[in-house]
Amino acid sequence: MYEIVKNILTSPMGSFGSMFAIVCLILFLTYKSGKIVEKFNLVKIIQDSIDKIKEDIAEIKGFIQVFKQDSSRFAQSSSPINLSELGSEVSKDLHIERIIKNDWEKLNKKIKSLLKEDTNPYNIQEVCFALGDKYFGIVSEEDLDAIKKYAFSKGYNLSDFDIVFGIVLRDIYFKEEGIDVVDVDAHDPAKKQNDKK
Repeated sequence: MYEIVKNILTSPMGSFGSMFAIVCLILFLTYKSGKIVEKFNLVKIIQDSIDKIKEDIAEIKGFIQVFKQDSSRFAQSSSPINLSELGSEVSKDLHIERIIKNDWEKLNKKIKSLLKEDTNPYNIQEVCFALGDKYFGIVSEEDLDAIKKYAFSKGYNLSDFDIVFGIVLRDIYFKEEGIDVVDVDAHDPAKKQNDKK
């Protein structure tokens, strides 16, 4: 076998064939390495695009939250967001503060687990509002039945109470942590953008 390979390589056609094969191999490897570099560049472009999309989604989410809060009759449209007179009345009628305080340890841990290390009052408010949107998981069956009856008797949708739960939850958390509600405005991305203009 060794002799056959040696004869092929030492023959004039064998030398040409082996050199041709080596040149083809070098060209192929150069082509492939270029493709690999191109893929790394493509990954970088995709990562940059994803980061931009994340920023856009965060901005859209903020607008949706503001729109949702602005359209609620239970919250004041001025910043920082607080309960309107009707919202305070609903909160008292539904005993929302009692409901939240009954499950405060679990809710407090949930809020803290959702917060990042570099958190600020605005981020805390957003987490509390997000949890308020899921108040069905917070209340007992008995309280949920009372809320449903109240909503039916007053002509409200159950989702109308999301903002009320969110605001009361935020206020309780801020009180526990010694945070002033007006500090929310200092970290509001919408206000920061307006200040830049």
